[in-house]
Amino acid sequence: MLPTNQLFVIAGPTASGKSQLAIDLAHRINGEIINADAIQVYKELPLLSCSPSKTDTNSISHHLYNYICLTAHYSVGQYIKDATTVIYDITARSKVPILVGGTGMYIKSLCYGIHNIPDIDLTIREQVRNKFHKLGNEKFYQALQQLDPVGSKQLHPSNSQRIIRFYEVFIQTGRSIVEFYKDEPLSFLKNYNIKIIILEPDRKMLYDRCNKRFIEMIKNGALDEVEHVRLLYSGSKTAAEKAIGFNELGLYLDGTLSKNDAIALAQARTRQYAKRQMTWFRHQISDAIRISFEKPDLSVNDIIGEIPCKD
Repeated sequence: MLPTNQLFVIAGPTASGKSQLAIDLAHRINGEIINADAIQVYKELPLLSCSPSKTDTNSISHHLYNYICLTAHYSVGQYIKDATTVIYDITARSKVPILVGGTGMYIKSLCYGIHNIPDIDLTIREQVRNKFHKLGNEKFYQALQQLDPVGSKQLHPSNSQRIIRFYEVFIQTGRSIVEFYKDEPLSFLKNYNIKIIILEPDRKMLYDRCNKRFIEMIKNGALDEVEHVRLLYSGSKTAAEKAIGFNELGLYLDGTLSKNDAIALAQARTRQYAKRQMTWFRHQISDAIRISFEKPDLSVNDIIGEIPCKD
């Protein structure tokens, strides 16, 4: 029998087979699936983000997929609130929550806790970003050094995302973000028995799957999806630019690249991303069950010894 308040996490690189394994597990243990992928939360990119199909969602209940607008600001903190609410609800209905995805910060923050850093006012967020675009990366980093000399030492000058984050936190709170990091993280899942399973597929096989999956995405209409989003939000900066393939296919639509070159570039970026994910999970999460495999289709039966099932 599964322990009370059991939570499974299936993590790993893109195209490693996490989603299908989670569906198989959900069938076996009366579970429901929760998204832990930062791109799959956006409702306008179901194809480019490889979100679950209608067949999948009709088979097993899926949560936190394709429900946020691309123009909305969506943070790790908001994800934690959303995911925790869903986990509590699933447990209350005597089912088992299964978290699945490859966004490491979502998974790590949810399972181990998050530092209590106040939300940033939208006005401050906009002011800081405008200042960054006006000054450029180098001068903005110099401004951060003056504002937060302690925090700036923790950053590489070219890491624009974190530089902006450190700057806005200091403006909002008057404290360096590193001071918040010294506090005990807030954890909302202390009463849960969390079992993390990290998939570590053979790299050559994984890269081949990355290549083939992007071709399937094109066949399923990802190019039309990109064109629609570009027209819908013409002239606006959205989270779509974070999705691998969006900018590359955009270059094809603009006539800058051939279709084959755009696909090849997106495939290369996907492989690079998968490599970074594998490295991140290897170094950031230590207490996990790691499943190395070379076969293309991993199933629950292959790892049944690691997963207790309900009678």
